[in-house]
Amino acid sequence: MTVSNTLIGGTGTGFTITVVTLAGYTLWQHEYGLDELTGPTFSPIESYFQTSDISLAAAEQSQNKSLRVTIVEPDFVQSGPMTLSITGRSNARAKEVQSEVMEFPETATSPQEQVVFFKEIRREMRFTFRSNTIGGDYQMGMCLAHVEAADGTLLGAVP
Repeated sequence: MTVSNTLIGGTGTGFTITVVTLAGYTLWQHEYGLDELTGPTFSPIESYFQTSDISLAAAEQSQNKSLRVTIVEPDFVQSGPMTLSITGRSNARAKEVQSEVMEFPETATSPQEQVVFFKEIRREMRFTFRSNTIGGDYQMGMCLAHVEAADGTLLGAVP
């Protein structure tokens, strides 16, 4: 198979890839568009990132307490809806627990869509932001989370 930039919608000159075989593999052109294109069919390319662990136990003035998050204020320039979930555990050996996946739209059409509401408590907590929609793209600004100290529970679910 030989692919040139003009065959896959590119412009300019000097771009040719010769592939002997693709048995069971897909060839991707990076930094070109936002979606997977297979023939005439567009499919989204899932994109996500996850914060590192957030914990009061690891803070400069550590506390032996869990964290409670009630609201997250997403700050994104985005195309299409995105989702947010909270993952974490009660201690390093406890089973990971994931919150319900909450969606926030590209443009808020009501005051309730301006923020994402949660009722989650974790001793070790991470936030996962995800985009999986056709044409999906995002740039993050300064997201804010309403977080406070909760109880001192150390025991969690067993894996």
